[in-house]
Formats: sequence, structure tokens, C-alpha cells
Amino acid sequence: STLGSEYFLKFPSPVLGDLARARVLEPRGKATSTVIFLHGILMEEEMWPQREDPSHALVREGVRVIRVEGPWHNRRCLPGICPADPVIGRGPLGLIELFQAWLAEIAVVIAWTRSRGRERVATASVSLGSLTNQLILSHSRHWPEACRPDAGLLIATSGELMNLAYRGALTRRLGVQRRMEAAGWSEGEVERWRPLLEPGELPAALSGKVVMVLGQADVITPYTGGRRLARRWGVAEDKLHIYPRGHFSASLSVLVDSAPIEQLKRLLED
Repeated sequence: STLGSEYFLKFPSPVLGDLARARVLEPRGKATSTVIFLHGILMEEEMWPQREDPSHALVREGVRVIRVEGPWHNRRCLPGICPADPVIGRGPLGLIELFQAWLAEIAVVIAWTRSRGRERVATASVSLGSLTNQLILSHSRHWPEACRPDAGLLIATSGELMNLAYRGALTRRLGVQRRMEAAGWSEGEVERWRPLLEPGELPAALSGKVVMVLGQADVITPYTGGRRLARRWGVAEDKLHIYPRGHFSASLSVLVDSAPIEQLKRLLED
């Protein structure tokens, strides 16, 4: 790569047991910090044509960038099965299993990064990756110190997974509520699993270390759930970027507005 060296991390998923992968872009010279990116559902970036993206600017500035492959995506696809099916086709169990697996895998990647040096580590994410990342940020208080992120960037997220599951535009269009009820998952039954799906409180060590990007017209990860999470976590107004856009256009906003990623980089330098 013209940016520096490029290689893959490969390790057994602690939960799923398959081969987890992460693509690493290593800057020329010693890395000053690391940003780990979590993609959205069906965003199989390894299969896309090569293109310029905001993470390349980070690599040029000495930041190691790691793009992880989520469960059932990219080379981890189950034979003949769309990557979305294991996630949303099994009711709350699909999301619970994805979160359990991806959190464990990100902890492994953070620990590997710490073994390379003492630089700081951030987790950045979009959509389904952000639903996972907000759990990483809140649950990391219980993790070994070597596995904890130092900062986070959440793009197009919602802290209210119940509302997303029952009233989000994508899940409504797919008839998720009707199918869940037919399979015996009433809204009351799903409520029991809320603690495994939604983020808890932000650890004190991450106070002031979270940047968020939300779209006011987002009906897939509804804006109101993201806004309430920002308030609950005390995300500062200057770190909360709100655009009059929908889910996908808000997600793509960082292609033209680099401020959120630049803020994340400064948080790693403080």
C-alpha cells in the first residue's frame, strides 16, 4: 500500500470458533495511536472497489487503522446465507450472539494492539457496528485494562434497541415484529433481554472521550434513541454532530466533513 504496510490479523473467534479477521493499515514509521473500525450490516468493505476514505488520512498522520470483519460477514459468511439473516432472522438471539462474539473479538484486537506498544486505542463504528461499539464502550469497565478502548466514535446509532426492533423503518419493512410474535417472541418476552442488547452507563474513564454523528431524519436507527444516549452519556455539544439527514446520508457525512474523525484523533493525543 502507498500508505504503509497492509496485512491481516487472523485468530479464532472466542465465541463462534470460526476464523476472525481484521485488516490492518500500518503507517510508515511508528504508529502514534490506533483506531479500530466496526462496519454496518451488509457493509462488506473487503468486497468493494478500492477507494479513498477518511481512515486513509489517519494512516498518513501516523495512526494505525484496523478494519475488523464482523460475525457472518465478508469471508465469514455462512455458505448460501445472507449475512443479515443470522443477525435479524432469529429474533433477539441473533443480535445477542453477534454482540457477544464481536465484543470478545474486539477485546482480542485491542489487547493485540496494546502488545505492540503503549499508544492509545479508539473504536469507531457505523450503524450495526455502532450498536456493538456502544456496548464495547459501556461494558469495557469490566474488562482487563489491556482490552479497554480510550475513546469512541459512534455514527448512526441508537441506545434504544427495543424501539429499533419494533419501530425502526428497516425492521418494520421486513416484518420483524410480526415474525417475532409468530415465533413466540412477544414484546414483553423480549423486554427480559434488554440488558444484553442496550448500553449501560459510560465508564468514568471515557467521560468526554466519545464523539457521535446522528441524522435527524434517521428512521433505521431512530434519531431519538441516539440523542437520548448522547444526553445520558453526557456527550459534549461540540462532540455531537447532528445533520438533517437520514441513516445512510448521515453515515456518509464523514466523507465530506472530517471534523468527527479529527476530533477522535485529538482525543487520542490528549
